[in-house]
Amino acid sequence: MQKTINDSFLGAIEYSEEYVWYEGKIKDHNGEVIESEFYIDNDNFDEILEFTRKVIKNLRDSASKFKLYAAEKLLDLYNDTWSEDEIIDRE
Repeated sequence: MQKTINDSFLGAIEYSEEYVWYEGKIKDHNGEVIESEFYIDNDNFDEILEFTRKVIKNLRDSASKFKLYAAEKLLDLYNDTWSEDEIIDRE
């Protein structure tokens, strides 16, 4: 197995002997880090690497949408149960 893969989209992906998988980090459009871990064997190396690129691209492109959706769904729950004194509004 290669110790480091330098991918044009994913950047440097390091092999972890401890976990027997590859690990990488890429930033989304807001500069937040998306971490990935995945197993690649010699039989499916190119296929898994291409699949990982697609998944990370989708996550990177959708991260802000996921956060907005979660905030909209959890805001009322926060205000009704978790908040001690501070009420947060949608603005």
